[in-house]
Amino acid sequence: MMKKNYALIVLLFTMSLSFGQTITQVWATPYSLPERVGRTGPAIASDGTVYIGCNFPDASRLTLTQGNTPNNFFAINPDGSLKWGASITEGATFNKVDAIESSPSISPDGSVYMGGHFGRRLYKINPATGAFITRDLASRIRYSAAAFATDGTVIQLTRNNGSKGVRSLSSDLSTENWIAASAIDFNSTPAIAADGTIYAAGSNATGINNIYAINPNGTIKWSKPYCPVIGFASSAIALANDGTIYLSAKLNANVPADGVLKAYDPLDGTEKWSVTLTGTNAEQGGPAVAADGTVYLGNNGGFMRAYNPNTGAQLWSFTASGGIEVVPAIDNLGRIYFGTTTGNFYVLNSDGTEAYTMLDLGDRIDSSAAIDKDGSIYVAATLGTGANSGKLYKLQTTATGLQTGGWPMYAKTPMHNSNARNIWIGATSTDWSVKSNWDLAVPSTSNDVGIPVGTLNNQPTIASDVNIKSLVIGTGATLSVNAGNTLNVSNAITNSGDLILNSTVAGTANLLSGSSAPNVTQQRYLASNQRGWRLLGNPLSTTTFGSLAANSTTPLTLGANASGAYDSATNTWTSGTDADNMVSQQGYKVFLRGRTSEVTGSSYTVSPPSNVTLAIKGTAANTVPAAINTTAGQFYLVSNPYTASVSLFSILGASSGLSSTVSYYNPTIGSSGSNADLILKYGGYANPTITAATQGDANDVVLPPMGAIFVQAISNGTINIPKTTIFIGPVLGGNYNHKTAQAKVASTNALKLEVSSDGTYYDTVALQFKALGEAGSAVDFGKLPNTILDIYSIVNSNNMAVSEVELKDQVIPLGITSTVQKSYTLKVAENTIPAGFDAELIDNVSDTKTILSPGTTYNFTIDNTSASQGNARFAINLKTAGTLSVTPNELDSTIKLWPNPAHNQFNILNSDPSVSSIEISNLNGQVIHRQKSNPGTTTTIQTNGWAAGVYFLKATNGEFQTIKKLIIQ
Repeated sequence: MMKKNYALIVLLFTMSLSFGQTITQVWATPYSLPERVGRTGPAIASDGTVYIGCNFPDASRLTLTQGNTPNNFFAINPDGSLKWGASITEGATFNKVDAIESSPSISPDGSVYMGGHFGRRLYKINPATGAFITRDLASRIRYSAAAFATDGTVIQLTRNNGSKGVRSLSSDLSTENWIAASAIDFNSTPAIAADGTIYAAGSNATGINNIYAINPNGTIKWSKPYCPVIGFASSAIALANDGTIYLSAKLNANVPADGVLKAYDPLDGTEKWSVTLTGTNAEQGGPAVAADGTVYLGNNGGFMRAYNPNTGAQLWSFTASGGIEVVPAIDNLGRIYFGTTTGNFYVLNSDGTEAYTMLDLGDRIDSSAAIDKDGSIYVAATLGTGANSGKLYKLQTTATGLQTGGWPMYAKTPMHNSNARNIWIGATSTDWSVKSNWDLAVPSTSNDVGIPVGTLNNQPTIASDVNIKSLVIGTGATLSVNAGNTLNVSNAITNSGDLILNSTVAGTANLLSGSSAPNVTQQRYLASNQRGWRLLGNPLSTTTFGSLAANSTTPLTLGANASGAYDSATNTWTSGTDADNMVSQQGYKVFLRGRTSEVTGSSYTVSPPSNVTLAIKGTAANTVPAAINTTAGQFYLVSNPYTASVSLFSILGASSGLSSTVSYYNPTIGSSGSNADLILKYGGYANPTITAATQGDANDVVLPPMGAIFVQAISNGTINIPKTTIFIGPVLGGNYNHKTAQAKVASTNALKLEVSSDGTYYDTVALQFKALGEAGSAVDFGKLPNTILDIYSIVNSNNMAVSEVELKDQVIPLGITSTVQKSYTLKVAENTIPAGFDAELIDNVSDTKTILSPGTTYNFTIDNTSASQGNARFAINLKTAGTLSVTPNELDSTIKLWPNPAHNQFNILNSDPSVSSIEISNLNGQVIHRQKSNPGTTTTIQTNGWAAGVYFLKATNGEFQTIKKLIIQ
């Protein structure tokens, strides 16, 4: 065949550089198109279908008559067979087959978009059948493929006529959202940056030759001239990983050969550098950008060149057999593919040497090659003239795909989406990690990601930890993160759809982000399914408790007065309703009656009741909450402020003045029987002590999203929860959820008493013991209020749920309060008091004493009398073993005191034959008076200065002990 402008010396030179490898032609013969192929390059769908058009010359196109409009747009199967053909026409007015001067592009939902030149129409084509819908743009489309914003809108550049400009259209073409730069001719193919900015180059006869940065809403962000006089650009714009914009153009239409390559800063359009291509043009085709930033550009002088992205300095130049008016394509091995106006096809190494022997494909190649995800290369050429002169080739090298990163081909991807983001197409499944579900490759740490509008059958699901740069989720789209996995987005999240953080028995999904994240659904699986209280936090924007109930995966029913906030200053709860707010980053108590479909009043209609998964929806701030100033002795309900788990070990380390013992509410405390979750109960506080050495170890407590926990200030200080407290690694033994506590690391010397009634557990009080004079271990934890009943010890004027006391003879007062008058049972749930000491329960109302052996139960009643509850009814008498007695003994009758109640003084008569010691304690357990009492004597004790209240008189001899209540008025 005859080659135009073919130079034998150039051919010999390029062959001498070849390594002798031969490009494989996969199809034995190319697919023949009915006419020549111009600037239209092949686009490849996710299923491998190739879309391409051909261009009838004006003489043939204009003579076609009605009923004689041949197909000029085709869908070709990967095996080279025809899937379907369609006719792009000028419409009913002219009824002529249209000129195809641009390339097809494929949206993430698989629809194919193709522009007609003279017909001034944009087509949306069904990929399965070839059927289409159109929109009349009243302006021509030439050289510019449609691009796709991540929100699903279509960006189309038009030229000539009155409606020229940059257009935003709905995906179904029914609505034009806006038109920008409407007085400008646009022949270039645009590029859409990761932040949604649209870049397009336009020019007109008055000398306006600008590159435009257009915001997603159609307003002009900035514009900069790309040439000082009447220039021209019909090239495709390319973007680098760092956002740099590259444009090739012609500087002056009146000068035969003066091409230019320019680099612009995306922030404000500042020109980074400019390279003039003396003696050659570069307004057609356009640059490609490698993953390392190297810029490749061919020109019609026949040179393929590489440029330094920082300076524009030329790195190398390769001389081809003819003009290069296409965008080169870069494979995953870094090799560069392009054709020439003499019909030759080249593959170069990244250093500019020839990797394969040049392949002769026809008379001209004006079509940019496309590399599919499997490494298949498609390129169109024109061979001869007239019928069947268009040829589509499928080639193969050792490449296995397109290069990841940069802008590696015309319109960035084989689908020609022209978007800088990695775009989800969902071609194979919902699995995020499958390459075929993405337009280019599975995203990595440096990638910006887009999930398009929710028209796709397969919405993405993350089933392993994912790290990406930024994320855009389109309207109607859904991204789900499986329980136990983490999505880490280092920069911004723009979300017009849904981002769901799932939670199951296996754990809860984590979201880390460098910005706020709207439309997040945070789930929290509850490991216990009985009705009862939970401590919950809100890591999202403020919502209502009613929304929590309604938006949970299965709607829930909350109890009456089922929510409230904790007041640290008064150690009390507020009481709220469904209409009250769950303020962002705050903690609350919430009473859950159960799934709405399974609960009637206080009864379950399903046995056993189903577990529930709470869910709230809002904006995740992803900001560090303000520090909380603390007051010694007070408790603070700390909410996990993040959509990721946090370590209590790290919170304690970042804060000051806090006890290492924390407390969370466990609604299953007191459960018993084979179906314990069916029991109506109110749970109680568990009080693990954080002795961890690092985040997440076996002695840490890890708080999940929506978790809340109590901490106590042992001195004035602050509570800080910086992002360094976030812990998403595996939990090595320590764990928090609504059912199980951190495992004990060692047994303690303890006494634990539980109060219940009719099988319903209400509360617990615990004592732990240390040797006389031994330093404390910070296990003390003050009493936090329950809803119905509270029991606590009184130590140093403090009401304590857990208290560490010295192992010595002493009386420890107990307090009990209840809002329900009924009979209760006090049970010894644990007694590991060391040998040598015993304890007995003193009931001052019934005037009884009960030895607290393991498993012992004691029944009592709270009625409408003030004496039946409060701080004076019960006490624990801790005494050396063998000195306790719960049967009448001689001390009970021989030690008498009067008057009782007393005012300024009282008397003690000792008629016991042996010497006795007298000890008087207040309700805080403090001994305020101690003396000997000789046999047969009466002792008068002055009480001036004593506070009014209840006191305990303990008399002991070598064998017996008696305790009597004394009231001072």
